[in-house]
Amino acid sequence: MKIHRISQALMLFIALLLMAGCATLQGKHGQGLEERVSEYMQAQIDRKCDEVYTFFDSSYRKTVSRESFAQTPRNIAFKAFKVEEIKISPSENQATVKVRIEIEFQGFTFPDAPQTQNWIKENGDWFLKKVKQQMTPFSLHIRPAQHLVCLGSIQIETADRSTFRSIHAEFDK
Repeated sequence: MKIHRISQALMLFIALLLMAGCATLQGKHGQGLEERVSEYMQAQIDRKCDEVYTFFDSSYRKTVSRESFAQTPRNIAFKAFKVEEIKISPSENQATVKVRIEIEFQGFTFPDAPQTQNWIKENGDWFLKKVKQQMTPFSLHIRPAQHLVCLGSIQIETADRSTFRSIHAEFDK
């Protein structure tokens, strides 16, 4: 009877020890998506570019070096955030996260800007799916059907090229 109690106590102790060991091993790999999103957003707020870079998926990190990412101009200052919704795919390896952020841009504060983030799971960790933006001659257009023309210090937004030609002709006179 006494041996049976000692065996049970020993088994219970070993089980608790194993569970505690698994919990400590879980670490970063066991982080939930909401925690990863929060850490990413906080790194944005703290302007820790090096840390922000580590949250991007491997395909982005293969195409954009850490140095290149660090040298990218930062025009938006993140001030606060709130995770609104997390939708994880049935496969549990992709997720869409909706975040409300407070940002500051050129002296203006936008207290409730929506942001949708796409996250993927790689090797058990969640990473932000980031696509390298390609700059093209059309990247600067505000709206596809309109053109932004800069003549000296005057900016003119036109609906089509014919309007641009007539405005341009007026300035040439």
